[in-house]
Parts: sequence; C-alpha cells; structure tokens
Amino acid sequence: PQMSTSLPILALKEAIGLEVVAELTNGERFRGKLESIDDKGPNMVLRRVHHTAKDGSISKFECATVRGSLIRLVEMPGIIRNAPVLQAAAAGYKKKSAAVKQQRKDLKKGKDARKSGGQRMKKARVKKA
Repeated sequence: PQMSTSLPILALKEAIGLEVVAELTNGERFRGKLESIDDKGPNMVLRRVHHTAKDGSISKFECATVRGSLIRLVEMPGIIRNAPVLQAAAAGYKKKSAAVKQQRKDLKKGKDARKSGGQRMKKARVKKA
C-alpha cells in the first residue's frame, strides 16, 4: 500500500533551498538552509547552521541533522504560501468547506442531505381521533 505524504511534509519539501528555523522541544533553535527532509522522520538536514542553545549561546556549524521527533515547530519563509502544493490544498479545503456549509444549511431547512437532489423530508402528521 502506498502512503500519502502529509501536507506539512510537502510544505517542508517546498522549502528546500530556503532558510528555515527549527525549534526543538527542549527550547534549542537551529537556523539554516534546508538541504533535505526525510518523509518518515521527518529528519531535516540544514547547511550553514546557527544553533541557539537554551542558555542563549550561539554556535555555528557547516551542517546539522535535526531529528524529526524532537522538532516542536518549523518557521518557514512567507513565500511558501504561494507554493503550488499548498495552493491546491487550500483550494480543496475551500471546496470541502463549502460543501459542509451547504449540508448544514440543508439540514437547518429540513432537507435530508443524504437524499440526492436535496429533497425535503416530509413530516408525518397524525390526526387525533
């Protein structure tokens, strides 16, 4: 079975070649040019790295591998918003969101969203004898 790649991983792949900041769960920060990202980890390889320790001291490295399980968040450049993969995901989300909103409207109006064509449900009235 083929596994699909998650949207955050796709966004990180779009950022390859750009400067990112990875903040770890222990408070350390790694800033550098993203060279590669592993689908499974997602482990990251950064070049020309500035490492800020918890105590605020700064170290420089030519290369660093950041373990994916330790990453709290990754700051990416704003230009990533224009990446085709994210634009397609946003369009799909808007389409799905619109469909969900329409279903909610239909239910409020008494329509049965499960029936095709949005036919109204008929209420059965019982006459008292």
